[in-house]
Amino acid sequence: LVAALTLLVGVVGAEVLLRVFHPQPDPYATSKVVVTRNFVPSWHEPHERLRVSAAPGIPGMTTASKTFSTDNVGLRGDSLAMPKPRDEFRVFVVGGSTTECTYLDDSEALPRMIQNRMRARPFDGRRVSVYGAGKSGDNSTDHVAALSHILVHLQPDMIVVFSGINDLSADIAGRSRADLITPHHKVMAFGDMVRFLATESHVMRLAHRVLAPRSERQQLEELPLKVDISPRVAIRRSHPPSNASPRVNTSEYAENLASMVGLARAHGASIVFMTQATTWNSTVDPTAERWHWMTYRHGVTYREEALDRAMERYNDAMRRVAAEQAVPIFDLARLLPKSTRYIYDDVHFNPMGADTASTLLAAFLAHEYGRGKSVLATVPPGRGPARMRATGSGAAAEPR
Repeated sequence: LVAALTLLVGVVGAEVLLRVFHPQPDPYATSKVVVTRNFVPSWHEPHERLRVSAAPGIPGMTTASKTFSTDNVGLRGDSLAMPKPRDEFRVFVVGGSTTECTYLDDSEALPRMIQNRMRARPFDGRRVSVYGAGKSGDNSTDHVAALSHILVHLQPDMIVVFSGINDLSADIAGRSRADLITPHHKVMAFGDMVRFLATESHVMRLAHRVLAPRSERQQLEELPLKVDISPRVAIRRSHPPSNASPRVNTSEYAENLASMVGLARAHGASIVFMTQATTWNSTVDPTAERWHWMTYRHGVTYREEALDRAMERYNDAMRRVAAEQAVPIFDLARLLPKSTRYIYDDVHFNPMGADTASTLLAAFLAHEYGRGKSVLATVPPGRGPARMRATGSGAAAEPR
């Protein structure tokens, strides 16, 4: 009895101490959450606020703690007023983690930097507000859902679509839009219920952390509050490079881009495309390869030149849709050097990268929509003026 009581007091005491002074993350947290957002599969909650940081040595990143936050509707940016003030020019940047900029401070992230650069230039006579609708892992199918069910109802003047990398990842994994309409039923097993109940205790969470190391997939896909690329790079290096070619299917991507063009124009907003830049297969920075971890996908390490060619096929699809639909295209993939000076791993901006990309984009938009011309590009496909054609020449000429 004494031994049992001593054990009980010790366990309860340990639980209290862990909860108060060193709370443990729940290893099954995502499995316990039932998402009921039916029409938009992925979206940030309003008023999120996290303190994030980077491990030492990551290119262009400091170890200082930074703030990641969302506004009253779940976007990165200032509080969004409805109805929109008459003097506001409202821009939404849609994309995945390269738009989200998880480990950059609110003041450094791409949406805020674009806002700062656009406000520094005369632009349609209104105050520019830029909101980040980026979410890690989202691809163009998620962007269509977010645009059609949320963003077009928030009175946009311009939509900037910065996508591609997650469509490539989805195609490599064999996922498609059909997954959205295919029923997936899973009956929770008794063992699942026991694990979920047990890990409500922080003592059991600590035990799980010690006794059950995270899988490769968890290490690659989780977004910890402190990013450390080294373990991910180690996983990639533990799998020899394959000569296999990554699966590519740009047809759904192109259809989704065309859908976004129609959605934006139907609601009176202009739309701009932005191609995906990477550091794969770099010829200007021999150190870039040391920080690559996304070349390992679903059990296969692809060669950089193969992934670079595959990514360029998605960028080409975006260029093709832009030409067909008379959409201005900011060709970042051809403008930004493949260097860790701008991108700290495979695709994600460091502060210098976000600053440079936003400066180039603001210059491109000033070139496309300058000289007092309206930014509301509601022209029919193929009928726009020559300045709106997707050649990329305007982007290359202005920002030098």
